[in-house]
Amino acid sequence: MEIKSILQKFEDFYLRINTKEKMIYESFPSLLLVEEPMLFSDWKAHMEKETKFSFLYLMEQAFFSNKISKGINFKISNKWYAMEYMEIEQEEYLHFYLAHQAVHRMEALIAANQLDPLTSLLHKNAIQSYVTATLGDNLVEHAAMYMIDIDYFKNINDNYGHIFGDQIIIAVSDALKKIGGSSSKIGRVGGDEFILFVERELDRDGLKNIARLIRYALDNIRIDNTGFSITATIGIAVYPENGNTFEELYQCCDKALYRGKQKGRDCHIIYNAPLHNHINTHEPAKLLQESGKLSIARFINKIVNTLISLDSTKEQHNFLYKEIASYFNFDRIVCKDEDGVFLCYEAEDSYQSFLAYEDLDMKDYQNYFIVDNALAINDYRTWHLKDEKIYQVFEKTHMQSAIQVLLFDENRQNVGFISYESIATRRVWQAAEINYIIILTNIMTSFFLQGRKNK
Repeated sequence: MEIKSILQKFEDFYLRINTKEKMIYESFPSLLLVEEPMLFSDWKAHMEKETKFSFLYLMEQAFFSNKISKGINFKISNKWYAMEYMEIEQEEYLHFYLAHQAVHRMEALIAANQLDPLTSLLHKNAIQSYVTATLGDNLVEHAAMYMIDIDYFKNINDNYGHIFGDQIIIAVSDALKKIGGSSSKIGRVGGDEFILFVERELDRDGLKNIARLIRYALDNIRIDNTGFSITATIGIAVYPENGNTFEELYQCCDKALYRGKQKGRDCHIIYNAPLHNHINTHEPAKLLQESGKLSIARFINKIVNTLISLDSTKEQHNFLYKEIASYFNFDRIVCKDEDGVFLCYEAEDSYQSFLAYEDLDMKDYQNYFIVDNALAINDYRTWHLKDEKIYQVFEKTHMQSAIQVLLFDENRQNVGFISYESIATRRVWQAAEINYIIILTNIMTSFFLQGRKNK
């Protein structure tokens, strides 16, 4: 009889043991391969040949590791069992039984301790335990793990507040619940990071389809009718191809996710060992190729000193923008203000394609500048789903990626923006790069506006 059938058929039995010698002597009734006294390690090995059960590890930790526990609880085939330690007439026993009366109370207690209070999803330890038990007990032959990270969530919290951020988290979790279905489990493993564990076989198209469903669902979330756009980057790993444990799958997802962020976020990446195994997600990003250059602090100081010594003229300001473009490897710098659209710097002639910015309605467009009055565009093509009108403008400009910063007059009224652009290649802007550009723009704003008047 198979071990699983034995456990399901017999609901109450005892094992006579010796915890000091780590021995198992017999079972009552005679079950579970205990035909003669044997070491627990040997008995455990026999059991594991039949079927891998996570409770064997729990038994070892609770009763045979010099730490006698009063009891343990575990789940097999959707049934809750308990094992308690007993001493009867100076003999040691483990009492194994189906926890009939304690099931509902136990599950309620576990749910209370395993669910994230904000979203009612499993928290990190709970989803990890679930996946570990599922894979360890060979309950699935194929599965997929999705790691979902909300793009720029810290910026949302910083600019809209934590209450709005919580609304985002709840909305994302509700969307994931609808996508997951009965053959999956969902956990919240970080402030803005989720795990979707799908317990079925998926080919490459199936993996992509679920990722597309996730991204589509998030793109259609509306918080208090604000029209706030939510995107996410998704890393995907497959069991058993990419790993046999939660930790292995998690690491593969993390590397795929990291690659997705490098590509500009708002995308999904399926882990590919030859392409992604070398990725070190803990290595600090190289923000600037500063070999042979001034440090960023000295460069900003140079700009400030030059501004102080110069007259506020267009030509002199454009000289400074050329310096900034050279330092940060920008292909073009464009300004849009109340007087129109102006070219501050350009590496190669773009045939005035930048004039397409005249079609932008600043009243609506400025709402996208949610972080320190700045907007980082890693790939203009992602705007095809966010805002079709803006996407059409971006496409006409020939810009691939840009950092844009709002400009204000002396009354703090928005008068436009300045756009630092990559034309030849798509770039993934790092946080430090964005911050440096914001600082430089804020320093130059008053000079820049005055320079426009003197053009």
